[in-house]
Amino acid sequence: MRGYHPRGPFASWDLRVEFNKAVYRVGEPIKVRFLVTNKGMLSRSMAKLPPWGLCGLAIIRVGGESLPTDGFVGTPGRWYVWDFRPGETKVVSYEDPQGRRREWTDIRYWGYRAMTPGDYETNIGLNHH
Repeated sequence: MRGYHPRGPFASWDLRVEFNKAVYRVGEPIKVRFLVTNKGMLSRSMAKLPPWGLCGLAIIRVGGESLPTDGFVGTPGRWYVWDFRPGETKVVSYEDPQGRRREWTDIRYWGYRAMTPGDYETNIGLNHH
């Protein structure tokens, strides 16, 4: 899967998506993690939300249609103010029910279900800033 990096109104923020594997077998969980960088020259803040609340994720079959989603299935969780120095990068993470910090998030939190074999791309964006 390949990721798209946002431009335009979010140009002072850089958002990247990484996948825990390059190729998946049918039925394997697909996990992503997001990295946010303050590309501006000043310190900035944003609301720190779980990945499915902060980051939009669209999965598209290469040369084809967007995959259907059931919508967000993750709970909103607590949010905090997240401070970034100029040039600072942070991984968007969340706390699981056992209180452990998690960086990798299953795409099911965005409402995606089983995927058929094929090549896919992603479009990503910040939902809050």
